[in-house]
Amino acid sequence: MKRKMIVIALSIMILSAFNSIAQSLLIDPPQAFNYQAILRNNMGSPMPNQNVSLKFSIIDSSAGQTVYIEKFDTVTNSFGLITIEIGRGLPIYNNFDSICWIYSNYYLKTEIDTTGSGTYTLMGISQFVSVPYAMYAKYAGPWQFYNFGPCEHTPSVISFVGTHWSCVGIGTISPDPSAILDLSSSDQGLLVPRLTTLQMNNIISPGRGLIIYNLDSQKLCYYSNNYINPHWETVANMNDLQNIWQTNGNGINYSSGNVGIGTSTPHTPLQVSTGDVYIENIGSGVIMKSPNGNCWRMTVNNTGSPVFTQITCP
Repeated sequence: MKRKMIVIALSIMILSAFNSIAQSLLIDPPQAFNYQAILRNNMGSPMPNQNVSLKFSIIDSSAGQTVYIEKFDTVTNSFGLITIEIGRGLPIYNNFDSICWIYSNYYLKTEIDTTGSGTYTLMGISQFVSVPYAMYAKYAGPWQFYNFGPCEHTPSVISFVGTHWSCVGIGTISPDPSAILDLSSSDQGLLVPRLTTLQMNNIISPGRGLIIYNLDSQKLCYYSNNYINPHWETVANMNDLQNIWQTNGNGINYSSGNVGIGTSTPHTPLQVSTGDVYIENIGSGVIMKSPNGNCWRMTVNNTGSPVFTQITCP
């Protein structure tokens, strides 16, 4: 009996080239790709309705090792055609979804057994190439993934880095060039993390300007790292200010403590720690009350000597 030579005409239709997709897409791609081949004998004629076993290995080119192996037991159709989905066969080694597609180029090794003996013949090794998903994905190149998917077991980090892209727009295709991030919506807002005071204080090495919403105080807070006294500040609103400063006509007053300028710990009703108090109007000065109840305004003359003028007390 003449020995048969099995020839496979490969027609691989890769619907998801994961080594490009994982680097660039934020959606979940299909966890498989289509594979088609025509089984022919040594005369080149298709072999219809033929039992065949296929074994596929995915090889990491950088490490030079096999990262995944699976097999399929199938039957060709009336034209000798085989149609399967790689990634959904019987796993022999490792799991398909555990492959880290980001950091390397991958090759597909194909082996075939048409006798049912368990002995496979190598049919070829080919590299995964760009296809529709990957061609679309190239436009997301500035997105960089760290600890992404199956590559690590720690939380993922995504960063946007690029020399030709200066800003990111969400909800807009024309973000303001002065903003690194431009959010646009007519019915949604920006929701910052909501933490208790304890959780806020437990943040390790908070960055200067870090913003959170304090659930205890019900206020927005930001971290002020001024290197001398780093601390969390509360973003005050008008109600907060009105509880401290009281208005009366054109005047404003504060009656519950001391006021400091240049100091956060004033010891007198008004304490100026650094700088000068400048009175520009030559008729104005500092008003002081003497022990007998009279009021005096202190100004200076042209030689800088103090001049005291008795006035009606305010």
